[in-house]
Amino acid sequence: MKEKIKESIKWIFLGRQFQFALSMVFQLLIMRILSPKIYGVYALAVSSLGFVAMFISFGFSHSIIQFQKIKNIERNVLGLTVLQSCVFVCLTLPAFFIVRSVYGGQIARVYLLLIVAHAITFISQVFQFSMERDLDFKKTEIVLAIVKLLSVLTILWMAWRGFGVYSLVAGFYLKVLLEGLIFFKYSGWRYGIGWDREVIRIIVVYASKRFLARCCSMMMGSLDKLILGLVVPIAYVGAYERAYFIIASVQGLVGQINSQFAYSLLNRIKDDLRKTVLLINKGVFINIVLAAAFTLASLFYLQDMVIQLLGDKWVVTARLIPYFSVYFMGIIPAVFVRQIFNAAKDPLHIVWGRLMEIAFFISMALLLYKIGKLNNQSMALNLGVSTAIGAGFLVIILLRDRLLEYITIIKPILIASLAGAIGLILTTATDLSPLVKMVIVAVIYGLLLWKFCRSDFLWFKNYWQT
Repeated sequence: MKEKIKESIKWIFLGRQFQFALSMVFQLLIMRILSPKIYGVYALAVSSLGFVAMFISFGFSHSIIQFQKIKNIERNVLGLTVLQSCVFVCLTLPAFFIVRSVYGGQIARVYLLLIVAHAITFISQVFQFSMERDLDFKKTEIVLAIVKLLSVLTILWMAWRGFGVYSLVAGFYLKVLLEGLIFFKYSGWRYGIGWDREVIRIIVVYASKRFLARCCSMMMGSLDKLILGLVVPIAYVGAYERAYFIIASVQGLVGQINSQFAYSLLNRIKDDLRKTVLLINKGVFINIVLAAAFTLASLFYLQDMVIQLLGDKWVVTARLIPYFSVYFMGIIPAVFVRQIFNAAKDPLHIVWGRLMEIAFFISMALLLYKIGKLNNQSMALNLGVSTAIGAGFLVIILLRDRLLEYITIIKPILIASLAGAIGLILTTATDLSPLVKMVIVAVIYGLLLWKFCRSDFLWFKNYWQT
């Protein structure tokens, strides 16, 4: 089992990194062909579907992993998921008329085309999780990487041929269909579909708790673009959405420490409390160090790099990058801390944290709208601050329960703040290029970490080696 876990962690890390890197490279090529307006249309259609899906986002498929010893768990999960897909279609079809009246016919048509693809993803996850339950991450990561490559190549070819937003639709359909078929084949599915009342009751009780956390998560993923789409041109929504994508991709490239560490934590959560507390402290520390490092990168260099790579039509997107740096600081540690509560099968704390995010986000959006300052920059900053508030709430719970030490939070943030202050002085007092400034800031940050945090890194290194 120990060797299987190590092998799984290796494939999770390598596979996800490859996917994010692949997606980033090809999406940048696609962005040079497609315009911000096209991405705005697609983003609003997807966000509208996500908002509807929020109401039925039960985590049925996760039950395959959490309750794998229950007899016939697989077939009953599939039965519930098929029902979930049917309900999703029934809800989204009439919602088409609302989308058309609010956002217009073009967005509504794309919305309509994407309904079936989203319904398939519910079922595909059942087969994927049945493979992950058996720690067969090698196959899942290879499948996901191959499908991602075929999908982005399809989008790139169709975008080059002038299909516009429908190239994005076709790429998404190819992705979900291939994933569903290949996962079904390799999972060796032999369970059929079942409707055992007692098993379904257990699944629904567990999934109801996950529903609240997933529901809040999906709401945050859709609200920002839906609100923005009401008050600014569609091209600005596309610029915002692409800035969000770039930040999320960079975060994905460096944030897989969450998957590694949280996966290890899942297998140690029942060990003695002292070891668990130590694991949590080191894990949160490493995640905040990563978040701070790439916040500095996005602040001092990423904006200029985006303009160099994509050209002037993506200037609005590039200008949004620094505003998402706050989002960086909140999201990487937040993902890790959420995994701790999921590991303890206590997702209700996540719900409260998410509700705080949503409440702040909506109240600030309404205030900005009322004073006439609701725009891309204000929404990006609003998203970052609200995410940080939700993450802070979860961290406070860990501090309250004495599972987290204050020094774990304060030390890396103070070091990053000092490096950032030096970078700002360089920005105002010199004419150095963005790359040179970023290198100087990175060196300062690295030296400060080495000076004051070396013992933490050495402990972490020795822990994984043993």
